[in-house]
Amino acid sequence: ENRKIVRMQGVNPAALPTSYSQNGDEELLVLEYIENFRRQFVQLYPDRKELLLCPRNECGLEKFICTTIRPTKLEYNELYDLEACAFFVAEHIQYEALQDETQLPRYVPSPSSVLKWQIGDCIDMSILLASFLLGVGYDAYVVIGYADKTTCLADETNSAVPALKEQSKMRLPPGSAAGKAAEGVAPGYEVKLRPVLDSDFVMRHDKLVRLDERLVGDEKAPEKVADSEEEEKVAEDDLHGQRIHCWVLVRAGKREMAQDVFIEASTGKATSTDNPAYLGIEAVLNHQNYWVDFQRCSAVRDMSFDLDDFTKWEFIFMQSTVTSALKAEGDEEEDLGRDKHKTKGAAKEEVGVVIDTQGAEEIRESDHILDLPPSWVAKLHIDREDYLQRFAKENDETKLSKDYRRSRAELFAENSRKDGMVQRLTLYSDLARTSVREEQEVYANRKDKLVRRIRFYQPGIRIEAGRSESLIEESFDPGRIDPLQK
Repeated sequence: ENRKIVRMQGVNPAALPTSYSQNGDEELLVLEYIENFRRQFVQLYPDRKELLLCPRNECGLEKFICTTIRPTKLEYNELYDLEACAFFVAEHIQYEALQDETQLPRYVPSPSSVLKWQIGDCIDMSILLASFLLGVGYDAYVVIGYADKTTCLADETNSAVPALKEQSKMRLPPGSAAGKAAEGVAPGYEVKLRPVLDSDFVMRHDKLVRLDERLVGDEKAPEKVADSEEEEKVAEDDLHGQRIHCWVLVRAGKREMAQDVFIEASTGKATSTDNPAYLGIEAVLNHQNYWVDFQRCSAVRDMSFDLDDFTKWEFIFMQSTVTSALKAEGDEEEDLGRDKHKTKGAAKEEVGVVIDTQGAEEIRESDHILDLPPSWVAKLHIDREDYLQRFAKENDETKLSKDYRRSRAELFAENSRKDGMVQRLTLYSDLARTSVREEQEVYANRKDKLVRRIRFYQPGIRIEAGRSESLIEESFDPGRIDPLQK
């Protein structure tokens, strides 16, 4: 959290809207109401973990966390899609693990500042992603809970690189030369291949190379055992089940979502709600309400995300719950063909709780129900230049680097490098990523029409500076002066 505090110390409150540094009367009333809820919760459930309710923002002011979410629809069509929006947040914001992984953070800045800094922890990125998803019509929630170590650290070194499974996951610009090369789009015409001419010398040489590879493999057998022992060692975690983490829940129903899904904001990956990487949930929240989990299931996969079930979720604000109950009754009356002038005194039983709609109307109109104030955060905005750059700066270079199992993927902003490279995938023959066996490079907007270059290296030999490759394969787009394509 110290790194976050350093960034916050550089904020000038005078340059921000007054809502960032001041609380209105309605916000002060909400803070008092939330503090009363917190005291009762601690008194009734002393064994439960503390709830993240009113952290301080970048101006050092306490804000109810629900009002930190700012639903926003940006002008970029790509971000209207759930998967594309999730990957954009994961690539545009550099992930930073919580300083104290077992304690809730004291500071949660606005998503607008997170966009400006282009760096944030799991809570910052989840709030930003939920704001974008809510803005385009998804039923999104920020989840506060617990996850395993690899998820909390966004460690994907034991996962296969996405480019090997699906090139589109590398998020190259669709329709561009680099995007077509990565997707393997065939050209408009195809040159007839020449017959393969065999050579006795080449065949004998290949046989010797295969024999050499087999010998190298036998020599590397002890290394494979060491790799497996290293994996077992990594799997052990003394803080298992105690690491605090935040992610996003998108419930089924809106935007043709067929089922509930979890989205990991740090990687942009969507998974089912039975993902064993998520170990527990304390609360979920959106811009309208805050729900505390009372199911206390041993596993997240056994939980129900029916937030209207009062036996499983405890809400803080009544208004959104009453509104949803009234809406549900209206839908039921329409389905049953009831008279639209039926008396308001009708009651409906939902999830084992009887809700008197007439009483609900009276309560809603009275002063006993506290309304949640609107978000204090200014409307989110991303400049077109920042959007096209896409990635945060890493070592004075606009790129995104990620280590995977025996591989490393590097993504560069288009036109940010002189050589036109937009992607580089390095494949290694060991888990420590010291012995390179192949490099795949994707280019865009080059005069020579180069779109892909693959460098092959002999197995078992460490790559030294300046050592030449054993084979280079290059692919070109149509349009060169000569008809060279590969």
